[in-house]
Amino acid sequence: MLTEMTSPENMLQRMGRLDRFGESDHVNMLQVAITENVKNGSCKGSLAYFLNQLNSLQTTKAWYDFLQDRLDGKVFKIAELYALYREFYTQQAKLNEDNKSAVVQDMDKALKKSIDLMNKKVTEPTKVSKPKTAERKSKISKYSLRGDSRFVQLAVLNLNDFKQPFFENEYAYTPPLDDTTEYDNLTESLNIIKDLGLINFIAQKHGNVDPTHPVKGIPEKKQQARCAVLENYARDADYPLYLSYIEDDLNKVGGTGGRHPEAIYYAISDKQPIGSISLDKLNFLTTIQQGK
Repeated sequence: MLTEMTSPENMLQRMGRLDRFGESDHVNMLQVAITENVKNGSCKGSLAYFLNQLNSLQTTKAWYDFLQDRLDGKVFKIAELYALYREFYTQQAKLNEDNKSAVVQDMDKALKKSIDLMNKKVTEPTKVSKPKTAERKSKISKYSLRGDSRFVQLAVLNLNDFKQPFFENEYAYTPPLDDTTEYDNLTESLNIIKDLGLINFIAQKHGNVDPTHPVKGIPEKKQQARCAVLENYARDADYPLYLSYIEDDLNKVGGTGGRHPEAIYYAISDKQPIGSISLDKLNFLTTIQQGK
């Protein structure tokens, strides 16, 4: 199994997928992808940002260091890992007697976020009112639990042959022509989109890809204004941010060679659902497979 760096609880859950009951005669391998930034103690990159948003970054880093001390290069049984899990939190509790442990730092961050949400009065509605007309269109409120999210569209990537990914000339979903039919849509964190550099890329390209989008009327040299329009309109399901483009649309802006290196695609396979994956991560996984 190949996984990104994650919290102690997630790691235990995923490791349980690898021969949980010890019935195999072979050693099971769990490879954890960790960036050089994190190894050097830095909190940079999309993975660190994602863990920070989940209020588990400091705990995850401390867990990684703990396992490096206890298990580096060793073969172990999953029962031993559960024992180390308990030892890790016992150690964290003792550390907190002198100064804040990694676990307490993450807990404090989670509590502060909760207080901020309460101060903004982002809570469940106390009154349910029936709308006058049923509408299909979904919108994300600026002050809500999903306030950082935006509607997105992804091009489809076929991974039946992992070593030769095939870019399908279709998008993950197609909005209906009428205003009442419900349809699936996708969302992503705006901060992650910005961190990958995709919002600037979309601002440069989308006016030519979709001339009907409001961003078309803004001069290309005003990139900041273009980004602001894209971000605001993407709260509406009818104006998603295109985190990847199909070949037909790429041909309108210079061809397939202009794909953004961090573009996020909707990966499919006949064997199992995969979900979103960036080109950068795909290239990393493909390189690993070819090296085996």
